[in-house]
Amino acid sequence: MLPWQQKLVTTFIKSKLFILPSVFYYKAASALLDHEPKLKENTSAIVGAAIRGSSEIVQLLLDYGVNPNGICIKQRTRPLHEAVRYERWETVKILLSYGADPLMQNDKGQTAESIALQCGNEKASKFISMFKGKISRKLSQKLLISLMLVMFMMVLIAIQLVDAQHAVKAVNF
Repeated sequence: MLPWQQKLVTTFIKSKLFILPSVFYYKAASALLDHEPKLKENTSAIVGAAIRGSSEIVQLLLDYGVNPNGICIKQRTRPLHEAVRYERWETVKILLSYGADPLMQNDKGQTAESIALQCGNEKASKFISMFKGKISRKLSQKLLISLMLVMFMMVLIAIQLVDAQHAVKAVNF
């Protein structure tokens, strides 16, 4: 293939990848990602797959290294937000298993959790139970980091107090 033909094919591939989830071309998507690894930065594809509930495509994109928390520049949202909004249960499970964070916000300030709460009580509780492990682990990590910082500050204060006591004793001699 001539260089100009190769460039034409690559340009076509890059511009059409976001359409693939709508037609479930798993093998085609895999071939495109093998051909052009930079396509893993295309967040439109994973958001589109999440909207349509194309869990196989979502899985494929995640396997190729697409960020489960990436925000789509065109749609200004994240894959987990849209999977929840369109009640794509299997897609939500896959995204969570790859580290999607239910507490991350989209450009409207919504979290996947806040979107779930708009789905009605029964559906919301199902989503919240799916998020529960992720949220509590994330909060536990934040709490642990906060406690470590507090302890570090207490140690610094204790060191300063000891130094101050030594200075007072030295003056009294």
